[in-house]
Amino acid sequence: MILLVTGTDTGVGKTVIAGALAIAARNAGRRVAVLKPVETGCAGDPPVAADAEFLALCAGTSPEDAVLWKLRAPLAPAVAAFTEQVELSTDRIAEKVSSLASLSDIVIVEGAGGLRVPITWEEDYLDLAVKLGAQVVLVARAGLGTINHTRLSLDALRRKDVPVQGVVLNASSPHAGLHDQHVHSSNLHVLRHLAPLDRFEAVPYIEGGPSSRCLRVAELVSWLLE
Repeated sequence: MILLVTGTDTGVGKTVIAGALAIAARNAGRRVAVLKPVETGCAGDPPVAADAEFLALCAGTSPEDAVLWKLRAPLAPAVAAFTEQVELSTDRIAEKVSSLASLSDIVIVEGAGGLRVPITWEEDYLDLAVKLGAQVVLVARAGLGTINHTRLSLDALRRKDVPVQGVVLNASSPHAGLHDQHVHSSNLHVLRHLAPLDRFEAVPYIEGGPSSRCLRVAELVSWLLE
């Protein structure tokens, strides 16, 4: 199984969900590999791919196997690569995923931003999903505005006949008030009504660092591995 974890936007919590999926797979006794093909906004000298290293920690694999390109500019991959004169290739990503899949039961690939974020000037993460034959896990905001972004993303996936494994409404605010909680709940019900063929679940905000959050979220997202 190849799962592409993508989002309706940047900053929706893809890395936490991807890491939780890796932990859930390990807990189920399945061999798991992770890959963040292109990580941008990498700091340090040499640059450190913090998200990829975190995913590798969750999967119990080598950090070097979890990333192909580490780019410094906090921009879309195609733009960051252009500014740094680096050539990206979805064919190389596909080769890496195929290599990981030959030794694993599940390969979890984390994208950058959303589906239409360009990897190269010719291909984006939607194209990558098609090339990989991946099933998509769509991570969406839990709050106001998510209905539009989620439905647009699902429409784009359907037009390319990309299977959707599930949609996770991920709460990112640690201090949701009564109004926010009502919005989160109503969004879940509305999306289930508007897209009855897709499976939607909500993940509440969980206090703590990424590692402790992933350990607790793993139980909530294990259904995505079915």
